Amino acid sequence: MKTENEESPEFEQGRCEGAQVRPHANGGQWQLANVLLPELVDVIFRYASQDKATISACALVSRDWRELALPHLFSDLKFRTRNARPLKHFQDFIDAHPHIARYVRKLELIAVLDAPMDPLRPLDLRTLAAVVTSLAGLRVLYLCEPFFDGTDSALSSLSSIMLPRRLEKLTVDICRDEEDTSTTSITTLIGVLRTFPADSIHLSYFDIACVPPSDPRMAQLIQSSSNSMHVVDLKLDRLDGSCYGLERLGLGHLFDALCHVLKPGYLRSLQCRPYKGSDYGDTTKQLFGKFLHHTAETLQDLALPFLLRLPVRYEEYKPDGWSVICLDECRNLKSFTLWLDPPKIHSPPDSPGVHGYHGVPLSMVCIAIMAHLPHTLRVFTLGLCERFDPEHIRLSEVGLDVLDDALSGQRASSLEKVKVVIGSKRDFDQDDWVDMDACSRAVREMMPQCEERGILEVVEEPIAMVPPVPFSGVSADLSCLAVVLIAPSEFEPLFSADAAFIAMKVAEHVYAISGRADNLMCSAEWAFLSKLRPNSLSLLINTMETDNRNTSVVGLTREELPSLATTSAGFNTLPPELTDLVFQHASEDRDTALACTLVSRSWRDLALPHLFSALTVARQAAFENLLTFLDIAPHITRCIRALELGQISDEDEDCYSQKPPPPAVRLDSLVALVAKLPALRVLLLRGIFLIDPPSTDSHIRANPITSPGVTSPGVASSGVLKHLEVHGCFTHSIPDVPLVDLPTLIGILQALPAESIALRSVNIATTSPSDPRMSRITDPPTRLHVRELMLDSADCQADYDMSSLYDTFCQVLAPESLESLRSRVGRDTTTSPGPMRSFGDFLHLTAGALLRLDLPFALSHPLQPLEDDPEHWHILHLDECTHLHSFTLSITPPFVRSRSISQRPHVPLSAVCIAILAHLPQTLRTFTLAMCDELTTAHWHVKRRKLGLEVLDDALGSGKRFPLLERVEVTLRQPHHPDIAMDACKQAIQAVMPQCEERGILQIMRETGEQV
Repeated sequence: MKTENEESPEFEQGRCEGAQVRPHANGGQWQLANVLLPELVDVIFRYASQDKATISACALVSRDWRELALPHLFSDLKFRTRNARPLKHFQDFIDAHPHIARYVRKLELIAVLDAPMDPLRPLDLRTLAAVVTSLAGLRVLYLCEPFFDGTDSALSSLSSIMLPRRLEKLTVDICRDEEDTSTTSITTLIGVLRTFPADSIHLSYFDIACVPPSDPRMAQLIQSSSNSMHVVDLKLDRLDGSCYGLERLGLGHLFDALCHVLKPGYLRSLQCRPYKGSDYGDTTKQLFGKFLHHTAETLQDLALPFLLRLPVRYEEYKPDGWSVICLDECRNLKSFTLWLDPPKIHSPPDSPGVHGYHGVPLSMVCIAIMAHLPHTLRVFTLGLCERFDPEHIRLSEVGLDVLDDALSGQRASSLEKVKVVIGSKRDFDQDDWVDMDACSRAVREMMPQCEERGILEVVEEPIAMVPPVPFSGVSADLSCLAVVLIAPSEFEPLFSADAAFIAMKVAEHVYAISGRADNLMCSAEWAFLSKLRPNSLSLLINTMETDNRNTSVVGLTREELPSLATTSAGFNTLPPELTDLVFQHASEDRDTALACTLVSRSWRDLALPHLFSALTVARQAAFENLLTFLDIAPHITRCIRALELGQISDEDEDCYSQKPPPPAVRLDSLVALVAKLPALRVLLLRGIFLIDPPSTDSHIRANPITSPGVTSPGVASSGVLKHLEVHGCFTHSIPDVPLVDLPTLIGILQALPAESIALRSVNIATTSPSDPRMSRITDPPTRLHVRELMLDSADCQADYDMSSLYDTFCQVLAPESLESLRSRVGRDTTTSPGPMRSFGDFLHLTAGALLRLDLPFALSHPLQPLEDDPEHWHILHLDECTHLHSFTLSITPPFVRSRSISQRPHVPLSAVCIAILAHLPQTLRTFTLAMCDELTTAHWHVKRRKLGLEVLDDALGSGKRFPLLERVEVTLRQPHHPDIAMDACKQAIQAVMPQCEERGILQIMRETGEQV
């Protein structure tokens, strides 16, 4: 029978793994639906989607959670690619799991153009149309920098594609239909718009290639698409036309084409934002007037696509000069926008030789255009492509005072708002900046009449509009839950009272409740109240008010605070998974949760398991206080699930700064502490001084810890830790090198048994075999059952006594219990015969159940004799790992300037890798090649020869040796120098491993696990 984990979906960031997915049998009837409103559940998952790993984890272990989380996990999908492979994989995924298709609401396809070694292929619109057709719930389609196929055959094939439904919004950003250009022909653009019909269309940031209507392709496309597009909202953002002669006709011909394909009676909004350097002519005006005549009947919001600049053209300062654009026919217009390009002070004045009227301000052109507008106009917007201040532009040539007189006249009496928009920063020079206060002052001084009427508004053009969170419809008794989960800056505050006033009122009456027996509060703990955010204070005061049943205790009336009911009763009915998720995202506002526990018994019982779930003890005094605290409050011991003793200092920290001494912990005290924590699952020992008292060694190791019964709900009762980590701990030290005795280290592992053990930066001191402590640890009454072992020696000072560590593991670990042996090695971890022989004996003991193996040494130049011979590696007993799925080899990138003393200088490192791979079973599914040092592309031809990745590509890419191989990872060490580009390394590796890249199994990863 398959478990819940095997049935769950695994699809993330445009990649599907092919896991099985089936819908919930009970139709999604979950108890949470009876507690939370759907609107609030949507808000919770929307803000929790930043941590999709958490939501996915909940969906993997709970069928109910899966039913609730799937619509949000798949609601917004994003693909970054240079080809259509992810789309085809996604189509296969949807075909296998059709119930997922109804969850997808938004699909984003972003072309990756910064990988020149991967050829850029045109976007297959037929494949995209098939994907869009299969997504029944799709509403938004976003195409960023797509490369369309503008050939005749591709366009003719689009005529047969018709989607069964319309999209709500289609966005095409920075598109092209030729690889070496940045332009898109009108025929290609109209074909795309016809293929994906949408109510709202947004086109931005690309050049339009001029295609006259007489062109056969254009005529055929217009004939097949005549009056077929029902567009309600059309936005053209910074489009430009290719230059033909003296006029850019691309934009005009676009309007001409839209005039034929748009069905009249639907368009309500036409928003055009011209380029700062764009230009127009009489032909463009005539073609735009033809389009406006076609759509004027229902148009309510209009922004002209022309950028007005000096000198004023002939007849344009008169109303007759603008009659050609048919503004008189827009009888229902309510909003109108004009864009100006004010002249800069440092720019030369217009010379008399330039065609146009000199000395006529731009405002006269605005007045001439507005003469054609109807009386229904309510909002007039004036966009400025420059910052408006007296030190930057010539104010007199703009003439806002003249425009102010016109807007205050009888004709503009119906105006409700005059908005002046200062262009966004992307339109300015690099050294330019926007002082909005200065711009606002200058505009208001030039337009006093509009300011006096209260209709003037000066704003900055937003670069990206972020829609507000829809918080309406959420009942008041559930608002507190949203406050805990969501950052208050993301939605409208729940109350308007001043935060400082509320904090003062709380401080005045804190002593009225601090003396109550059921509160663990002291006045000193309220010092943080002044730092709380307003919504957090609202939650805090409401909880105090509910608990005390007395509004006078808080000092605020019901009218001063929102009517919010307590949420503790609702929380008690929620599943533990949701409560954990809520408090996990509320951890950034830990002070708020702490304040609630101080004043509310219900909140205290709810929040304590989360406030004390993870503790960090960094100093000696804190460790002693923790022991005392647990004796006083034994109920807290059931809440602690993760404990960190000590703390590793940051490498970037000032080495001369005074640091507190690390905690000194006796082994018997550590065991006694862990025995008090029945729910403890993770124990981290970092940089602490370990004291191993000889008098208690035998007692500790003969009696490993066991946990008593745990009464907390949802916590398993077991005496074995889930994870134990020993990081940089020491028992003594030589100058600058902390050392740990092997008997002490093994004694910790035996006294604190764990399923997963990690040893990081642990320098093993040489211990004499005659040491009596060695005899005690190597003859344990029961062996340790460890499933995962992590050995991190990358930060160790040198190769200390690793042989003794492996030999000791052979005597203390249970045979065939280890499933994963992970290693992280440094560039100096060499293949010495002694440690290799000991590691081979250790592998012989654990090979039967091993699924993942990382070799704990690095291959590097100069090569030793016979290292490229498979017989040389028999000592490791790799042949006995018959169930191995994952294998990692570490290599040190060669240094070009180093002189090799190898006896075989022409043998690449890949030959050694192949010699080792000869011993691995055919069950291998993942092979990882980890770089132990920075890899750069400098002198790449020399490094390429020494690495020999082509030979490794032949061995892995053919699929003959490892037919089940699914993934080949090359892990790059994060460079210390910021100028080292990892993208260049990725492209170089992909070029020398073409077979693995063609099969789609090659992945270039960072050391942190992220993909490059």
